[in-house]
Amino acid sequence: MIPDFIASTDTWLLRYQSGEFSIHEKYMGEGGGAYYGVTWDNESLYITEGDCVVKRKGSDREILPYKGSHLHQICFYDGRLYVVNTGGNVIDIIDPDTYEVETIDLHGKPGVDDEHINSIFFTDDHVYVCNHNHSQSFISVFTKDFKEKVREIRNIGQYSHNIYVEDDWVVTLDSVGKRIVRATGLNRAFVNLKDLDLDGCTYLRGMAKSKDFYIIGSSKWGERGDRNGSRIIVLNNQFEVVEIMKVPVDSLIREIRITSEEDFAHNASVAHLEEQEFPKL
Repeated sequence: MIPDFIASTDTWLLRYQSGEFSIHEKYMGEGGGAYYGVTWDNESLYITEGDCVVKRKGSDREILPYKGSHLHQICFYDGRLYVVNTGGNVIDIIDPDTYEVETIDLHGKPGVDDEHINSIFFTDDHVYVCNHNHSQSFISVFTKDFKEKVREIRNIGQYSHNIYVEDDWVVTLDSVGKRIVRATGLNRAFVNLKDLDLDGCTYLRGMAKSKDFYIIGSSKWGERGDRNGSRIIVLNNQFEVVEIMKVPVDSLIREIRITSEEDFAHNASVAHLEEQEFPKL
C-alpha cells in the first residue's frame, strides 16, 4: 500500500491519505513567496513560505521571528530546525524554543558562488547539501558540524534537487534531465523517466522514501493556467513505476514528506499529525 504523505506546492499544502488528496492549507501570503519545505517535531508542523517559517500546531498558525530569503527545504534534526536559505546561500539553524539562529555560510555570497543550495540530508556521520548551481549540479558532503568539507559528488545532472543516502549510494533528482541519479564513488546509475506519460509534467522535484517505495514529484513549467496540475510518480525499490497520480490543483510540486510511516529521505521521521484537520478537497 502506498503510504500517506504531505506534498507542498507553490500555492497549496496537500495531504494524501488512504488513497485520496485533501487540502491542508492554501497559500496565505504572509511569507512573501511560495510554500516549499515541510518538516515537524513531536508537536508541530513547520513550513517554509517565501522568506519565512510557519509553525502549525492543530489549528494554530504562527510565523517564527526569523527571516531568510527564498527558503527551500527545511529539516527538524537533533532538536533544531535546519533551513536551506537559498537566497542567502547559507544554512540557518533555528532553536525552536528560543528562536536563536546560527548561520552556516558554505559557499560565499550569491552571484560569486552561484550554487543555489536547495536540499539537505543527514546520515550518522555526515551532512549532504545539494547545489543545483543553475546548470551542472553537485552535492557537497560535510562533517556533521559543517567544519570540514569531505568531498563533492558531481556528474549528477542539471538543476538537481533532493538527497537520499542508502548504504554507499546517494540518490538525487536530475530535475531537467528527467531522471533519478544514483551515485557511489565514480559510478553513476540512471533511472530515466522522460518516456512516461506525464502530460508535460517532467520537472522532477520532491522525493520521499518509505520501506517499499520512492515517491517523486513531477511538475510542468508554464503559465499558471497551462500547468495541468502535477504528477506524483511512485516507484518500488527496483525503480519500477507502480503508479502515477495526478495532483488535483494546478501548482508546481516543491516537497513531499511521508507521514504514515518512516520517511528515510526525511531522516526517518514519523509524522505526529493526529491533531491536524484536513478538509476534503
